[in-house]
Amino acid sequence: MSTGPLLHFTPKEGFLNDPNGLVQSNGLWHLFFQWNPTALEAGNQHWGHAISRNLYNWNHLPTALFPNEDGGLIFSGSAVVDKHNTSGLFKDSHGRIPTNTEGRIVLIYTTHYDDLETQNIAYSPDGGITFIKYENNPVININESQFRDPKVFWHEETKHWVMVVALAQKLRIAIFRSSNLKNWEKVSEFGPAGLLGIQYECPDLFRLPIENTEDHRWIMVVSINPGSHINGGSMIQYFIGDFDGITFTPIDKIARIFDYGSDFYAAQTFSNVPNNQVISIGWANNWSYASDVPAKQYRGIMSCPRELSLRSMPVNSEAQELVLVQRPYNTEALKHPLSEPYPLALETVSEFPPTSICGTRFYLCATIPVSATDSEKLEFMRLRWSATSDVLGNKQYIELGYRFSDGAVYIDRGSSEASWKNPMYSERSISNLPAILIDDKMMVDFGILMDQSVVEVYGNHGGKVFTNTYHFSEGSEDSPLKYYYLALPRAAKLVKANVLPLFTKVPK
Repeated sequence: MSTGPLLHFTPKEGFLNDPNGLVQSNGLWHLFFQWNPTALEAGNQHWGHAISRNLYNWNHLPTALFPNEDGGLIFSGSAVVDKHNTSGLFKDSHGRIPTNTEGRIVLIYTTHYDDLETQNIAYSPDGGITFIKYENNPVININESQFRDPKVFWHEETKHWVMVVALAQKLRIAIFRSSNLKNWEKVSEFGPAGLLGIQYECPDLFRLPIENTEDHRWIMVVSINPGSHINGGSMIQYFIGDFDGITFTPIDKIARIFDYGSDFYAAQTFSNVPNNQVISIGWANNWSYASDVPAKQYRGIMSCPRELSLRSMPVNSEAQELVLVQRPYNTEALKHPLSEPYPLALETVSEFPPTSICGTRFYLCATIPVSATDSEKLEFMRLRWSATSDVLGNKQYIELGYRFSDGAVYIDRGSSEASWKNPMYSERSISNLPAILIDDKMMVDFGILMDQSVVEVYGNHGGKVFTNTYHFSEGSEDSPLKYYYLALPRAAKLVKANVLPLFTKVPK
């Protein structure tokens, strides 16, 4: 049985960071990624490549993009399917256009030199297995040294390709458009706005439905590194607004947080997804300590895939706002066929049975009513995991806590840092989670996805998300977190609480 993350993509070797070129084509999900195949730290940047039919079981393919012969490194970017051959790149030696329109994948990426960053394209002659760099690269060169991470999509209303790309240290997102992916015109800029940090990176722009309405809004995503207002390192903010094919106009001045944990960065949405689903993957790490976390064969993991939408949710008892809602994609498909969800035991120490099925991978759901009259009496809910039965005495644990009086929520991973030290590795992620109306009662709801060395907490049906990695001492990584302790104040009663054991080997 694998002791590493299973539901979260990892490289075979080397150092992984940003997800790149997320695209679906011919029923396959393509994940490209920033990759240094020769060391366990960033540098010598290539584009790695993997494919999947379910977003959880990945097959590694040959390296998609190598550094240029002149030393230019391959930085982040995106991928599209050029169904109508707008680029004119998809012709065989006889000038014929292949009939497989879904296989016309174009990669758009940054080439990095010490004093220059440009935008470039590459295309696949074989449906997404290998790629040829365009002979007239770069397609955009504005003589900037901090100009990177293009995200491209087709804007149907204006019949143009749109690119959002970071002017990193000017704290702006440039918006370009093109009819053919080769000739680009700058049409507008967004920013500076929101939380500035030191630089902007890895933008994204996409449209999302508002739940329980016929309406939608556009989302501008901007990654910050360093200078996070959550942990001082890297983080993602987003803005809600409208987009007319040229200009992004936010509906308010609020900078919202994509993920409140310490380990989520450079998220990107998949292109060419059927039924207008919006699915995203981020890098589950933080640049403040990414090169220091314990590693043997590889370093770096991705988040699990998440389906996105918008929802109006309470900020407090009198105000509501639109927020990004994230749900782990299709966890039911990961359920072990021999195991049903089983209830949590309260105020006791219990073992997840059976270890061979559950191991370190499970999805836990808990819903707890919170009434105004009881809020003064309620104290903390504590849910702690450990690899030994001495859950409360073991110095290595992961703990989720919730304070009912004010809705404060935390994830404590401080005691997991036993085998390495980095002063920027923060012990706790803390935020608030106001109660919401569920089945005509005010409640708080938690969905917790645990996968060996990473935990993702989805509060209130995905209205607030935390992603945190954790690292136990040498040797303990082979011990499943099969013991837990759950304590609730007497005034609190669980409406629902169960554990869904997940596959230890994901089915293809």
